[in-house]
Amino acid sequence: MINVEVFFLGTGAAAPTGKRRSPSIVIRRKGELIMLDAGEGTQFQLAKAKLGFCRPMKIIISHLHGDHVLGVPGLLQSMDLFERKEELRIYGPRNLKNFVEFHRKFFHIKTRFNVLIEEIEEGFEINEEEYRIIFFETKHHVPCFGVVIEEKMRRGKFNGEKADKLGLTPLMRAKLVKGETVFLDGEKIKPSDLIGPPRKGRKIVYVPDTRPFKGLIKYIENADLLIYNATFSVKDEEEASEKGHSTVKDLIDVLYASNVKLAVATHISNRYKDKESYLDGLIRVPSNMVTAEDFLKVLIPLPEKGGPLVFFP
Repeated sequence: MINVEVFFLGTGAAAPTGKRRSPSIVIRRKGELIMLDAGEGTQFQLAKAKLGFCRPMKIIISHLHGDHVLGVPGLLQSMDLFERKEELRIYGPRNLKNFVEFHRKFFHIKTRFNVLIEEIEEGFEINEEEYRIIFFETKHHVPCFGVVIEEKMRRGKFNGEKADKLGLTPLMRAKLVKGETVFLDGEKIKPSDLIGPPRKGRKIVYVPDTRPFKGLIKYIENADLLIYNATFSVKDEEEASEKGHSTVKDLIDVLYASNVKLAVATHISNRYKDKESYLDGLIRVPSNMVTAEDFLKVLIPLPEKGGPLVFFP
């Protein structure tokens, strides 16, 4: 199976800078794109990352603050200019449909592809054949939803060496993989004789704007990748509390409590001119935490193949 790739298109907060654009993250899995938030200018970042405008795609909007949603109209227009035909689904909180339809009408954005908008609430779930997406509400000033993207359990590993020794034909192997029992020289061979136990898939959790809250750990525990709104440094805890955001120290506390393989701090305030000023005040930075930059890429192999790999731009 192809690795899952995560692209950080925009890693800033409310005020973008030359180095950090408005929030947007894209997950690429088997050719499908799952976009997490779409701040202003996201279509430019998507083009720069060469991810394409016409691929199968879902867009998930965490909440209706401008830095997370203003890029949607531009994306729709760019997709149409690139002659997208594939249906596009957009998920987000109540009033997302009104927002999108108003801007489509106001800017005369017509598309040759269907745009389906679903408004979500706590516990809403998207159930696909190989994975599911679960939404949970965060603690922010407006309704805001975090996202758990979790692959379903996969079939166990087929023991090809044992199959060779037994002399199983390709047809017999195919039947076993399908869960059927076969017979070889009168002997019954069950799928469990050659196929190991089911294997875990990957888990990615996106925690957008939030204060720390009770119950968060249950959503993020054992994640391969945690993407967390750590907008402020530890020295600006008071302002983080006032504005409904988290500090990088809040992320570290969650990280230590949840058995996460890799955490990425993102949605970073423009007041921090470099990583050193952002991390100032911390006693120690965990080895499995990184500070996001625009066009940071994380590659997530299957669990049995190892942990996430980080590629800085």
